[in-house]
Amino acid sequence: MPQMPGLLTLCADHTIDAETAALAVKAGFLVSAGAGNIPLPGKAFRPKRRPAGGIILTRDRRLWEERALPLARTAGLVLLDVPPSDPQAVADALAFVERIFGRHYTHERWHGMKVLARPDGCTIKTPTPDGSAAERNISWDNGLLFVRQAVAMERSTLAARAAP
Repeated sequence: MPQMPGLLTLCADHTIDAETAALAVKAGFLVSAGAGNIPLPGKAFRPKRRPAGGIILTRDRRLWEERALPLARTAGLVLLDVPPSDPQAVADALAFVERIFGRHYTHERWHGMKVLARPDGCTIKTPTPDGSAAERNISWDNGLLFVRQAVAMERSTLAARAAP
């Protein structure tokens, strides 16, 4: 039976502080820490240990790259592209992601998707049917939603990066 959209669970890694986690809850997400444990600074976050269906919430830009976390191996990623010292920008970025995806996407639809969240919009990276990766930039302008598609990566490059 297909899962219905609802509250998304974000699994905060060690780069997410308590204030950011609280802002995510306020934006409408369920938030857990690591594998149900408090994330420890300096410890490696292991995405395979996240709760079932949990989408990784991080500031670690390395996870945006395919070699660090291939699209085929992720159940979803939200990368905050805002400084933690600006709580309003963090709140705006999380609110944007919740407004676009929050109650409209099931956890299954997040499989293979990465979102780079900014206060004024986001970039979405998803696999394409031919095995390449597509990026779309989404932003608001005067109350209108704009989507711009970027050039897809070559399939051979993406496949090579996903290889173990």
